[in-house]
Amino acid sequence: LCVPECPSDPDYYAFNHSTLKGLCLLFCPVSPTVYYRHNVTRECLTDCPGPLYFRDVINMLCVTECPPYYYAETINQICVLNCSSNNKYGFNGTCYDICPNNLNADPTTFLCV
Repeated sequence: LCVPECPSDPDYYAFNHSTLKGLCLLFCPVSPTVYYRHNVTRECLTDCPGPLYFRDVINMLCVTECPPYYYAETINQICVLNCSSNNKYGFNGTCYDICPNNLNADPTTFLCV
């Protein structure tokens, strides 16, 4: 059955497959390419629309806030466990080049303290 948009109860997401064209899926594919569910547009996307959305690799969602204990990395628009991979420092759910609020960068934990 062809529909103009995927049903929202239960949550389906539009996936634009190269040969099958538009499909409505409960879960976006993760192999061979990783796709993330975008709850606003109800689509499966390989990249979340920046700069407001980040790829949540735990829940496979495009999110505006990363899950607890994860930090928003703006270079790659992804949620990371620590900010050390890009020599940044984590504070309040975000990775920073320079720590805000007169905090100091801890080079061993890569956190603003």
